[in-house]
Amino acid sequence: MLTRTLGRTDIEATVVGFGGIPIQGLSSADAGTVLLRAVERGVNFFDTARGYTDSEEKIGRALAPHRDRIYLASKAMSRTAEAMRGELETSLRLLRADMIDLYQCHAVGSMEVLDTVLAPGGALEALEEAREAGKIRWIGVTGHSRPVLLRAVETGRFDTVQLPFNPIETEWSEDVLPAAAAGDVGTIGMKPVAGGALRSVAASLRFILTGGIDVAIPGMDDVRQVDENCAVADGC
Repeated sequence: MLTRTLGRTDIEATVVGFGGIPIQGLSSADAGTVLLRAVERGVNFFDTARGYTDSEEKIGRALAPHRDRIYLASKAMSRTAEAMRGELETSLRLLRADMIDLYQCHAVGSMEVLDTVLAPGGALEALEEAREAGKIRWIGVTGHSRPVLLRAVETGRFDTVQLPFNPIETEWSEDVLPAAAAGDVGTIGMKPVAGGALRSVAASLRFILTGGIDVAIPGMDDVRQVDENCAVADGC
């Protein structure tokens, strides 16, 4: 499968990654089947979050034996350094990992929240400390607000940005994506079917992967979806 480097990082991610939301609804055994199928098909980028109930735990259980073949990305909504330190330790434990490749400040939705994250004692301080300690390798930010993510990218303190991008939500091409490219910030596209508004996942993935996004992370909860999404990536 085609891979792309996520901005300034050394993460060579497959253009179709694995979004970890839907496996919350599966049993541990069924989630493992889907996750292992993704690995078999060559997917190497797995995104989850502290807020996705047991997603981290399921990913950790299924993929720990394959750690040398994959990149792990997770995220937390903590806004202070103290809280973020605790969330990161939980992620490391549940993912059964000594190090997480990419850890993101999750759902930063306002300038006030961004200011808190960036300030001394904010969440970013904890992640920068964790990077120095070797607990994480790269730092990202996620959200749905163009002005907020544009400012986050322009600070130069984030290595990746994750945003909703699909044939409906293309406005990111006006400012955030060009700023990310200029700053060598990796781009991760979430919500490829706009929350169900689009019917063809394949068509949407093709659009995303030619529209300035490095990696798309569709959610998958059965092996058929894995095969269909990987078929799109194989054709890129």
